[in-house]
Amino acid sequence: MIVGFPSETPDELFETMQFIYDHKDYIHAVHAGVFLLYSGTEIFLNPEKFEIEIDFSESNKNSYAVKHKDGATGAMAGKYFAHYRTTFLDTFPITSAFVSLRDHALLHYAHTPLADHEKIRQTIPRPVPARV
Repeated sequence: MIVGFPSETPDELFETMQFIYDHKDYIHAVHAGVFLLYSGTEIFLNPEKFEIEIDFSESNKNSYAVKHKDGATGAMAGKYFAHYRTTFLDTFPITSAFVSLRDHALLHYAHTPLADHEKIRQTIPRPVPARV
């Protein structure tokens, strides 16, 4: 899941969190991160198509900050991500044995008893809209 796609609004992000909650019995893990714009990507090469402005003054290596007319991008996306990470997403078993999702995450899931996932899913709280 990517938080802060340039056109994503706070309401759409909440709808995503609500979807995850509503389908928690079928979701064993959520892998989430904040949208980053990299040079050479479709969005970078066609900013007008995605209704964004690229802020070249705040580049971090090859990623760039973006501004969208309606979306919560950049620093705001990071704040929304932090809110949902701490209040909601951290209640899912997010690849606890590994720092990042890679092919070996499948190995982790293959060796994690389903009963462990079921115990965790029973304690997942409802998402609360972020007001940042």
